[in-house]
Amino acid sequence: MRLTFDLRTLHGARGDDESERRVTIEDLALMARRPRAIADLLWGRRYESTDVLVGRLPLNGVLAGAMGLAGLARTERLRVDDGGGPATVGRARYLARA
Repeated sequence: MRLTFDLRTLHGARGDDESERRVTIEDLALMARRPRAIADLLWGRRYESTDVLVGRLPLNGVLAGAMGLAGLARTERLRVDDGGGPATVGRARYLARA
């Protein structure tokens, strides 16, 4: 299963794909009141890949926090797509960027 953080807009598109768990900024804001939900999302299972879709929103604390959470997920591969196509990055490099 793939975990996708859609950080392109505040209300990202929700997918119907069974092989993907898509999380938006809005979803993360709702989970902030339930830390166990965030822990289950990040560590409840191992994902084949975690994709972070970054848009043109101005960088702020909420977006930086969402990017940081994506870097903590149990995953085999971490990919970032900022509009120029997905790029696989190492966890340490990614977290330094976030």
